[in-house]
Amino acid sequence: MVQSAEKGAYPEVMCATEEGLPQDAYYGPTGRMNWVGPVGACDMEPFVLDRDIARRLWEVSEAETGCQWDLPVGKPGSIRRAASQGTGNLQTTNKV
Repeated sequence: MVQSAEKGAYPEVMCATEEGLPQDAYYGPTGRMNWVGPVGACDMEPFVLDRDIARRLWEVSEAETGCQWDLPVGKPGSIRRAASQGTGNLQTTNKV
């Protein structure tokens, strides 16, 4: 373990309580190899925000887990809005 559970929770607490943080960013420890240190915006690889890669990963994840989410797609933030409004529906096929 590289840091305490308390320090490990800092990024989540910061993201839940800080106003105005860009939502297309990754927040975590900014020290040695992003394992320790002060919390802040970390570097991300370009593929992280690639929508085509995200779509393919989502499709594979649904196929492998047997869970499908009926979520609105389109404008950025539509999934967050659906989750906060309770409009996303989970359907499972009980694939084990």
